[in-house]
Amino acid sequence: MLHTRLDQKYQRIEALANSNTGNNNLIVNSYYENSCLIQSTTDINFGAVDQLKIPLISSGNIQLACPVGTIMQVSLNNGINAQGTQRRMRNALGNYIRYNLSRNAHDDQPWQGNTFYSVDNHNIPVYATVPAQPISSTGQYSDTITVTLTY
Repeated sequence: MLHTRLDQKYQRIEALANSNTGNNNLIVNSYYENSCLIQSTTDINFGAVDQLKIPLISSGNIQLACPVGTIMQVSLNNGINAQGTQRRMRNALGNYIRYNLSRNAHDDQPWQGNTFYSVDNHNIPVYATVPAQPISSTGQYSDTITVTLTY
């Protein structure tokens, strides 16, 4: 009986060895979408001041998340309180303080409102200057700037 069982196993193996095979392809793919986002922004705060006899300087930051090599452009609008192209902060009484935004600490590369600038860095500093000017009334002054990223 042992011999018969071995013979049957051998026949099964022989049958598998002579079986036909088929081939087909398995396609593996992925779609890469070049996407960017404004990951965060840091507010610009000039702190508490009682007069503006000398210019105030402060800075904030725009943090982008984009794939390496992405061609990007960033634009800052003039804010919700602008008068023409002059950016202004406003208090609750409707008084204003003028300020400027720049792309460098020397204030010689201004962020022109709604103008796109090419950037190659994911960490973009925004420098702000409040020129010397009279303050009409006390209170908190603020403005909101819209940052637009194109890629």
